[in-house]
Amino acid sequence: KFHFLCHSLLNLFHRDIVYLISKRPSLVGLIGILISIFISTCKGQEKPERDHLSSLFEQPINTL
Repeated sequence: KFHFLCHSLLNLFHRDIVYLISKRPSLVGLIGILISIFISTCKGQEKPERDHLSSLFEQPINTL
């Protein structure tokens, strides 16, 4: 179930990221770091890291 959630989130973020890159190229580096963290976390880390990561992702997306 979590794998499916991961996949959906990656698709959602991909769409947002393409939009962000077109609007704010300076964010590309930061987003790249976040995505690599997210992907490595998706590949099977413990719950506390996932919770920390989701809060990491919510902040930039909510501020748009």
